[in-house]
Amino acid sequence: MAPCHVCDSPRLEPVHAATRPLGLVSSDVQALEARVTWAVCPRCGTIQKVIDRDWHRLTEGIYERYRINHQAAGQEPRLFNTPFGSGPRTEILLKYLLRLIDLPAAGKLLDIGCSNGNLLKSFHRIRPEWELYGYEISDMWKEEVLALPGVRGFHTGTGVSYPFRYDLITVCHVLEHVPNPAAFLRPLLANLTPAGRIVVIVPNIRQNPIDLLIADHCSHFDAQSLDRVLRVAGLPATDLTARAIPKELIAIAGPAEGETKKSWSDEPAVPADKLCRDYFRLFDGVREAARAARAEAVSFGIMGSSIAAAWLAREIGDVAFFADEDESRRGHSLMDRPIVSLAEVPAGATVFIPMSRNVAARIIARAGRLPIEFRYLDWNRLDPVSGVVRPPRRTEARRRA
Repeated sequence: MAPCHVCDSPRLEPVHAATRPLGLVSSDVQALEARVTWAVCPRCGTIQKVIDRDWHRLTEGIYERYRINHQAAGQEPRLFNTPFGSGPRTEILLKYLLRLIDLPAAGKLLDIGCSNGNLLKSFHRIRPEWELYGYEISDMWKEEVLALPGVRGFHTGTGVSYPFRYDLITVCHVLEHVPNPAAFLRPLLANLTPAGRIVVIVPNIRQNPIDLLIADHCSHFDAQSLDRVLRVAGLPATDLTARAIPKELIAIAGPAEGETKKSWSDEPAVPADKLCRDYFRLFDGVREAARAARAEAVSFGIMGSSIAAAWLAREIGDVAFFADEDESRRGHSLMDRPIVSLAEVPAGATVFIPMSRNVAARIIARAGRLPIEFRYLDWNRLDPVSGVVRPPRRTEARRRA
């Protein structure tokens, strides 16, 4: 087996090995099949996919045909009921950052993993005098990004030498894709101004177990493992939270200055291998509950149009539609099925919610008296801090308007 790609430990402990191709989803929400192995490093504690030739071949194929946010014609996802309100993800992020970082009226921003420029667009609205720069592994979005207001440059390829020192560098949803993430971050120290900061955002495995099934994510971080990577990179976090954006970790980091105290996390010492095994049992439970609901339904749809929805649709088949509260996705499609609003769901249809019980309850409450039968897995309940799956009481719950 390959060594740990985070700390180079020669030994990994497998927690789930696919003996046959499994249903996975790419980070741009394309359902696929692949044979991968999940493991935990006993030294650094990082949950990860084993990086081997098959994984590299898999990810190369994904990135060759990457279509970001295709379910909404490139528009970024909207978030609901965060501590900073509802709205596009990058706007919620910037509201949080402005509380913690004193951003001057003018400066330079480098957005690594800028894709089609959603963060750059949002940032320009709040700091129009800043010079903005983007980086992507390919030049797929080069012309689109360079046409945005405030953008002065676009970098691409590997081994890039950035020409400036930046007041802010954002690395949003990048580290989970990158083998040896500390080595990826370390060179960025040379590109920070003395008071500059790096903002890192990754999925939080303890609030978002479905991250395990994203084929091109090789590291599955919690607060402890992300904190460790930042320290090894020479960028200790001055703030690290799981509370600003649902299911994500946000770290603000800068150059180490003398001794830094051990940070964060209030995560209990729950063994990572146990978490993983429990999460795969949870996936099995969601799949079986959805199959049972579909067997009884006259018309069957799935709530959401992102990773969990695409994975479940591929697993059970015979899905008529996806329902989503994000208006930017209404009228588009996923897996050749229409994406509709809850108000457009056919009367009497069954909508399965492949999300936690708490999220399902909020969706059902917002749906009011719409004539929809909602189904979900009742024991899909994670402790919000530890990530532990709470024990089952019954297989599923239902609500009929």
